[in-house]
Amino acid sequence: MFSYRCAVSILAAGVTGLVMATAAPAGAAPIAGANLGPDASEQSGISRVVNGVPVGAPAESGLILKGNQFPYEDLSFDASVPMPQISFKTASVISPDREIEWPLTVTPQGTIYFVNYLPILGKGKDGSVYGPEQSWLAGTPRTSAVFHGQYSAAYEVRVTARFPDGKYSSTAQYKFATPETPRDVTGKMADSSWVQRRDDKAWAGTNVMTTVNKARVTITADERSSASIDFLGHKGPRGGNATVYVDGKVLGILHSHADHEGYDHLGYTVMNPGKHVIVVEADLAPGQEFSLDDYIINGDSFWNPDL
Repeated sequence: MFSYRCAVSILAAGVTGLVMATAAPAGAAPIAGANLGPDASEQSGISRVVNGVPVGAPAESGLILKGNQFPYEDLSFDASVPMPQISFKTASVISPDREIEWPLTVTPQGTIYFVNYLPILGKGKDGSVYGPEQSWLAGTPRTSAVFHGQYSAAYEVRVTARFPDGKYSSTAQYKFATPETPRDVTGKMADSSWVQRRDDKAWAGTNVMTTVNKARVTITADERSSASIDFLGHKGPRGGNATVYVDGKVLGILHSHADHEGYDHLGYTVMNPGKHVIVVEADLAPGQEFSLDDYIINGDSFWNPDL
């Protein structure tokens, strides 16, 4: 159902950006609100608590922690053991969910992982500014999971492996950003050929729909960096196409035909920094319709989360 344009592996150390590529759509609906990490049922094994707060291994010092729920008095890592490599399977441009992997090149049976995350709040004089580190998966044998984030946010995931002989890996780190919050397409953006209607699957619960060829929706944008703009709307057997103009130039085609009715990704285009006028013009044959629900603009902070 939903669009993914990244399918590249990012190593844990020194992640500074993502590579744009094309991958097949996948079907995870966007979510709203702060549903961070997995469900409680996914938490398992050992939890690490320091002063009542779950924490992870500081990357600069390895794992040297004490806590009343951790079963060891003093822990340290062995620099000779392998470090997990954190990567993502697919990076959605429209959903804040991210499927993350942390495989080892060699994984002895019985290896478990401690996976934590930190919200990235901004940039300070010495680098990224973080919120409190929190436990995501503690003492798990799993090597992948889906992280449920918020829109318009950035995170760092940290992974430490514990091997059956009691040794610990150094802590791997991975930064990523989620898409910007969807923006509602309203009747004020559309000419008189469109009608606004309810759509419970849309971000704001409504969309605009037309059956008139050459009907237009006009969107303005003022971006500080190069950006992509992704369009979401209703697809179905009567769905037609639309042409996307940016400052009068044709830069994309949106497709809304599908065998079954549903809310889906219609297509995208890209913009340079600055002020722009984006026009979506319906390209319809008799009996066809076209609808727009929302759009998402992702700038450099999405493709380069190392703020």
